Amino acid sequence: MLPNKEQTTYSKFFRTIKSLINKDPKSVNVDFEKAVFNALSSVFPGVHIYGCYFHLTQNFWRKMIKIPGFLENFYKKESKFKDAFFMCKSLCYVPQQDVRYIYKKLKAVLDNSFLPFLDYVGKYYIENRLKTARFPIPTWNLYCRVLDNLPRTNNTVECWHNVFTTTEKKHLTIFELVEKMRLEQSHTENNIVQIRSGLVFERNVDQIRLDKRIFNLVLNYDRNDCLIF
Repeated sequence: MLPNKEQTTYSKFFRTIKSLINKDPKSVNVDFEKAVFNALSSVFPGVHIYGCYFHLTQNFWRKMIKIPGFLENFYKKESKFKDAFFMCKSLCYVPQQDVRYIYKKLKAVLDNSFLPFLDYVGKYYIENRLKTARFPIPTWNLYCRVLDNLPRTNNTVECWHNVFTTTEKKHLTIFELVEKMRLEQSHTENNIVQIRSGLVFERNVDQIRLDKRIFNLVLNYDRNDCLIF
């Protein structure tokens, strides 16, 4: 609902939120937008900012499809492109102190066609002694978040946004928008009452299984078997 994606706009938005809440958040999960990261850091000093895993893998995908032959071969049963994509995604699930080590291993085992992609990952997501990454490892690494059963993405927020913005009328007047937000707030407060009374909302079975599988993989991580992780 913001008019643009400028850092000053985000800062004003976050300052407004800060004026309405009693305490600063400990952590925030957002999209990979540097302006958002900078605005959050300035308005909420000390907050832990995490980038959404789903959006990170989207960024990876958009870069990888530029590799010649990627899309034509990705969905084949045995595909080096698919293996490479998932190996790179797995960087998110290893301990932070092992990320650079495994990144170097990937550069050594993947063929030269993947080097432009790996250089992109190194430039934007993996800092070293000479430079700071645009999005440092702690902002996207999921190892501790998985073990602490914390969200990996902000998809629930986006799902809410999609539902909230779904309406037969696309251009609401300010009065119609306020009424829609009032009804949404009423619905939210009703959900809070239900949760406090002990109601547990059912989760998707497939998602529960996926979360358990990821948790077990992370829990049993072995640095010596990192390439089959």
